Amino acid sequence: MTLITSVNKPGSCDPIRRDRFSLKINGVPLKQISNNHDEKSSKFLGVLLDESLSWKGHLNYVNAKISRALFAIKQIKNILPISSLRTLYHSMIHPHISYGILAWGNAASKNLNRTTILQKRAIRIINRTAYNSHTEPLFKKSCILKLKDLHDYVALQLMYKYHNKRLPISFMGMFSYNRDIQLEQNTRQSHLMYIERCQSSFSSRLPRYSFPILWNHLNMGPDYISPSQFRTNIKTTMLNSYADKVNCLNPMCRDCYK
Repeated sequence: MTLITSVNKPGSCDPIRRDRFSLKINGVPLKQISNNHDEKSSKFLGVLLDESLSWKGHLNYVNAKISRALFAIKQIKNILPISSLRTLYHSMIHPHISYGILAWGNAASKNLNRTTILQKRAIRIINRTAYNSHTEPLFKKSCILKLKDLHDYVALQLMYKYHNKRLPISFMGMFSYNRDIQLEQNTRQSHLMYIERCQSSFSSRLPRYSFPILWNHLNMGPDYISPSQFRTNIKTTMLNSYADKVNCLNPMCRDCYK
């Protein structure tokens, strides 16, 4: 396999532009992925990648899957027991939300907003509550993590495996500890992971920066518990942080004004 890179206008002194390059493999030109071209995104292992890693294309794909599943569940919500409805959630909705969440789960809040709303709608449907019911108690009652917490839950499992050297060798060196950077100093934070400085809000959401922050905020002893116990402790801690009851001042709220 040969890779040939050619410039449309050789010899030009103008600044290099991406649309002037033509990448070819064995003489076959590669299509560029961008908003200005026919191909807006490209699927890789079931995840849609776009030019700026905004994850808009993938989130639109996930939202469409969730919407279709919600329509089907809503048709039978008054026939099946709540336990069966929760099973349908885990089989028809959760796989779409959880797959690849390590990659796209730290997207900008505005891009995740629609997915968050759909998950809340699903929680209300499987619990047979009003369309505007408070969802936090329902998440806790159903033992289901909210979208952001689900991302952190999966990310912490990855960091646990990294910390205990359970990941493939290709991951080694991806993160560093303070003791590796400050070789001559032994401080109370030497055991924590090193947090690199970010130049933009986009880079601060990348796993290389955000995952160590999650790990450093962890308040349990991951060195002395099994992977299954670690997962249980993390999920229990997150669920316990949800409120059992929420009171609001909205007169249209059926939970607070019955």
